[in-house]
Amino acid sequence: MVWDTIEKSAADKENASLPDPDAARRAFSWQEARRALDGLPGGGLNIAHEALDRHVAAGKGDRLAIRWLGQHGATRDLSYDEVLKGASKFANILAAQGIGRGDRLFSMMGRTPELYFAALGTLRAGAVFTPLFSAFGPEPVRTRMEIGEASALITTPSIYRRKIAAWRHHIPSLKLVLIVGDDVPDDCVALGPEFDRASDSFDPVHTGPEDMALIHFTSGTTGRPKGVVHVHEAVVTHAATGRNALELRPGTVYWCTADPGWVTGTSYGIISPLVNGVTMIVDEADYDLDRWYKTLEREKVEVWYTCGGAFSCSALGSLSASQGSWRSWNDGLSRMAKARHGSAVGRAEVAVSIIINSIAAIAGVCPMHTCFSCTVEEGGHGRPFGAAGRSQAATQQLHSAPRRAKKFVSQANKER
Repeated sequence: MVWDTIEKSAADKENASLPDPDAARRAFSWQEARRALDGLPGGGLNIAHEALDRHVAAGKGDRLAIRWLGQHGATRDLSYDEVLKGASKFANILAAQGIGRGDRLFSMMGRTPELYFAALGTLRAGAVFTPLFSAFGPEPVRTRMEIGEASALITTPSIYRRKIAAWRHHIPSLKLVLIVGDDVPDDCVALGPEFDRASDSFDPVHTGPEDMALIHFTSGTTGRPKGVVHVHEAVVTHAATGRNALELRPGTVYWCTADPGWVTGTSYGIISPLVNGVTMIVDEADYDLDRWYKTLEREKVEVWYTCGGAFSCSALGSLSASQGSWRSWNDGLSRMAKARHGSAVGRAEVAVSIIINSIAAIAGVCPMHTCFSCTVEEGGHGRPFGAAGRSQAATQQLHSAPRRAKKFVSQANKER
C-alpha cells in the first residue's frame, strides 16, 4: 500500500527541534558542539562532569534525573544532585580500594540505581567503565575481562557465584570485586556498607579529551570479541546526537530500553540523556508488552528509544501478519499517542532509532544510522514521513561526526 507523504505545517516546522534541517546541517560544526559543553574548571573534559556537575552548578540540582521503576513495583526518584552524590560516593569507594586513573572497572548487572552510580562514579574517578551483557555465560565474560585487563568488577551475588567465582583468581589484573548488597562471598567487598560510609563529595579527576573513558566490546559472533576504546571527548557526540536526533531537551521525559551491557545502553541510556538534562525513565524489568504500554502512558514518556525488534513486537502485538500488519501498526501507534498525550486526538510523533550497523556505531562513526519515524494523526492513523522527515534529516548531518573511538583495547594495553 502506498501512502501520500505527510507535509508539515508552518507551525509544526517552527516548533521543531530543527525548523530548517538543511540550514542546520549546513551550519553545523563540531567546534560549536564542543563549545556547548562546559569542560572542567581549568581545562580538560570529563563525561561525568558534563552529565552531573554542570547541571548542579547551574542551579538545576533538584531536577529529576532518574525515575527508577523496580521490577516488583517499587519506585525511586533521584535528582541530579542525588545522582551526583551517589556517583561521588562510588568514586570514593574506588579510590579507597586503590582504583583510579586508567584502571578498568567492568560492570555486569541490571538496571538498578547502583549501575548509574557506578558508571558515573568510575568516570569521575578517572577510571574506565566497561559494561558487560548480563546474559553472557562464564566464558564470554572471562574472555572480555582478560582482553580488557580488568582491574575491578561490580556485579550481583548470583551472577558472581554462577559465572565468575570459579575463575576469578585466574585474572591477575583483577584487584577488586564489588558485590551489590550487604551479603557477599569471600574475597569480595560488599557495596552496601561501603556506600553508606563513603563521603558524597569527590571532585572529578582532571581527565583530558583524549583520555580513555569507556571500553565497549563487540558481540563476538564473528570471532574473538574486540574491545573498542572511547575517550572522554565522545561526550561531544553523545550530547549533539541526543539534541539533534533524539530531540532531548532539559526536562524531557525520556526512556531508553537498551540493555546497559551494550554500547547503546551506555551512550543513550546514561550519558547522552543526562548530559542533555532530561528525566530518564529506568525500568528494571525485562520486556513485557503490557508493562511497556502502561509505563509509556503513566510516565508520559515524550521520547522513547528502543530497538526495531522490540518496537515491532510492541506495535504489532500478537496479531499475525495475515491479519494486516499496517492495521496492527496503527493500533500500536494509537496506543503510543494516547500514552504521550492522554488522547489520540492531534499529532504525536513516535520516533524509533534502529542501529543497522552496530560495529560502525560502536566505532563512533555515526551512533544512529537510521531513524524510522511516523506520525500519529487524528484517530490514531499512522503514515510514514517522507525523505524530508525531521529525524532523517537530523541523522544525515551526523555522518560527518569525528571518530571518538581511537583504538582497540589491545593497542591501549600495549601503551599501559
